[in-house]
Amino acid sequence: MWAQKFLIAAVIASIITAGGFALAAYLKQLVLQEIRNSLREAKAAGTLPPEMQDLDLDNFMRMDIGIELSSQAMTRATIVDALRGLWYIWVPIVFAVCLGIAALLGRR
Repeated sequence: MWAQKFLIAAVIASIITAGGFALAAYLKQLVLQEIRNSLREAKAAGTLPPEMQDLDLDNFMRMDIGIELSSQAMTRATIVDALRGLWYIWVPIVFAVCLGIAALLGRR
């Protein structure tokens, strides 16, 4: 009976972890799309720096090019950096919390 609670807790922790990584991937795509749109607008206006004139904007995948983003995009980029860069901290915390809750519920 108690092993079943820990198994369920581990499955829930895995789902939360997968959701966190999926959220990071989704938010990264949103930020990249906003960067691409900003670059397209700058290219159309003729204000794109010469070294960036030949970029393939449809396949552009960098987030660190130094252009100005909206506050929403900056928030998304910060969340992406935290989720992807600090996974080794939040993944064990998620598992510890889920398994801890299972242990507390197992005492009943």
